Amino acid sequence: MGPVGVPCRLTRELDLIWGFYDGPSEERMRLAMQWFAYDPAFLGDRLGEIAAARFKAAMQPRNPRRLFQHVPRTA
Repeated sequence: MGPVGVPCRLTRELDLIWGFYDGPSEERMRLAMQWFAYDPAFLGDRLGEIAAARFKAAMQPRNPRRLFQHVPRTA
């Protein structure tokens, strides 16, 4: 995902991942899983099903990651 402490260009993929809660959707979840999977073929035809389940979990009000959804991003 990038070197720590070394300047690097923010990629489109990282920008969308870090800003997921700015406009969350099952499609964005699916793209994230596709981008960061070591072998996307492993997910096969279940990608949509898995992304839907992950999206549902991400949208739960008690999900600790949602605490950061209103933190402004700096790019």
